[in-house]
Formats: sequence, C-alpha cells, structure tokens
Amino acid sequence: MQEIFKNDKATLDKDLYYVIFFSQSPDSTEKLKIWSCSLMDRRIFTLRKYITENLHQEFSVEDLAGQVRLSVSHLSTVFRKEIGVPPIRFIINLRLEESAKFLECEDFMSVKQIGMRVGFNDQSRFVREFKKKYALTPKQYRHRKWAEQELQFESRH
Repeated sequence: MQEIFKNDKATLDKDLYYVIFFSQSPDSTEKLKIWSCSLMDRRIFTLRKYITENLHQEFSVEDLAGQVRLSVSHLSTVFRKEIGVPPIRFIINLRLEESAKFLECEDFMSVKQIGMRVGFNDQSRFVREFKKKYALTPKQYRHRKWAEQELQFESRH
C-alpha cells in the first residue's frame, strides 16, 4: 500500500492533510481511496497513524502521550475533541473492527488467534468487548457471517 501525504500551510498546531491510499483490489484493478482530515491537529493525526500501523502492540495513554510530546490529560482532551472518543476506546474499536474482518474471511485462524493478532492479549476481554459492540460473541459473529455469505452464494447460483 502506498501512501501520499499532502500538507498545506500550517496554522499553529493545525494542518490540512489529505491521505491517498492506492491498493490493489482482488481483481487486480487499482482502487483509489481518498481520506481527508479537515484541520485535524497534526499530533493526533500522527498518533492515529501510529496506532493504526501498530495495532497489535500494547498501548498505554502515557506511551501515546510521549509519542506526541503531550501530557496525558492534554492528550486525552485533544484526542477526544478530534476523534470523538478517548485514545484507549479508539484503539479498542479499531481492534474490534479489524477482528471482525478476520472473522468474516479467515477460517484457518481460531477466535483466540484473531484476538491476539489484533492486540487483545486477554481472550475474555476480547470476547466481552466484541459482544458489547456487535451483540454477538466472536464465534457467533463468524458463524452468522459465513451463513450470510453462503445464502448469497446460493441465491446467485
């Protein structure tokens, strides 16, 4: 995946960022996805990118604050203002979204392996958080998605 960053004129701590992702689709045609963050605090933009690229790692708010040279309280305030949720909730949500993608398409990995791969080192916490977000356990979610895919396949043939 290739990333191109465009950084317009800075005003204090704010920049306008455009991120363009080029990726190969399964049918080998190139897709273009443009993501625009209008006037997002550059430290939060940087931190969001860092979290996304290192999702499998353990994070603490103190470590994240150190990454962008902010105090823990200031990071929490700015992050919530820019993203809408506290940093740790953002990480949990990203991990849950990533795990849902794996559950839908990876049949060779166990639920535990998927949880570990996306950064949940505690299996019971993974299941609890997943159920809170999707109202299903990861195993139930996987079976439901596979059943839906099977029905779609049968309806086409």
